[in-house]
Amino acid sequence: MAIDLMQICDYGNGAGAESGFQYHNRACRDDHSYTSPVRAYPPNPLDLYGMLGNVLEWMQDCYNADYHQTPQDGSAMISGDCRYRVLRSGTWAGAAQHMRVTNRGINDPASRWSTIGFRVARDIVLTQ
Repeated sequence: MAIDLMQICDYGNGAGAESGFQYHNRACRDDHSYTSPVRAYPPNPLDLYGMLGNVLEWMQDCYNADYHQTPQDGSAMISGDCRYRVLRSGTWAGAAQHMRVTNRGINDPASRWSTIGFRVARDIVLTQ
């Protein structure tokens, strides 16, 4: 699937044309040189905000080179190389091709960068 560079800035905070970063996206401006405020972009089809860009998201999962042992119940992968944890999504300083929820990286959990953060989530009970 081809990446539409013009649409990326409509849905997430990546390195837009206004950015001074090496990998900035000359095709569009997102008007946020660094992190963006909450709900700066429209929600995705699941009504989730901020799923693309802004900061890479820390996952609880230990690093594994593949998904062969991934739990089927959605729980975290707590086996593997736990010296490293998984990071997902893209970042305000990243290249356009990394602006996707399937983007996956790893890092030492003791590291601190302005391009890495976490998502606060809660369960919502739907009633009829």
